Amino acid sequence: MQMKDGDMMGKHTMEGEVTSIDSKKGWVRVKTGEGVLSLHFPPSALQNVKKGDHVSVELGLQDHGSAGKK
Repeated sequence: MQMKDGDMMGKHTMEGEVTSIDSKKGWVRVKTGEGVLSLHFPPSALQNVKKGDHVSVELGLQDHGSAGKK
């Protein structure tokens, strides 16, 4: 399947609760109905996020082909 730049497979939104956050390094853990997500964002994006907040996260997957054998 040939994909154009910006095309995403399985794009969806997940909602959950922030269980921990390191806003200086840009890491946040979000507990969802499907499990816990560990996500990285630019630190500036997390300035107003705190533990206990309910958030939505939009996800998508873009295939860049095989990594190849080393």
